[in-house]
Amino acid sequence: QRPRLLESDGMAVPDSRFTYARGKLVLWSPETAAFISPIAYLSEQPFSRLAIANPKTAPYGLAAQQVLE
Repeated sequence: QRPRLLESDGMAVPDSRFTYARGKLVLWSPETAAFISPIAYLSEQPFSRLAIANPKTAPYGLAAQQVLE
């Protein structure tokens, strides 16, 4: 979405967009517990903190927010 906005605003070369990377969301914990089902683990465990990237500025933050909702 953001590259398209840059292109439409004249801040990028038209039709020059391409996929250069793909990513995955990961669940990390300092505990050694195995995550058989990350979603089940998140819903069953009491957490004092959970950090995600800012959903307003980072695509992975938005993806994390969508998974958690």
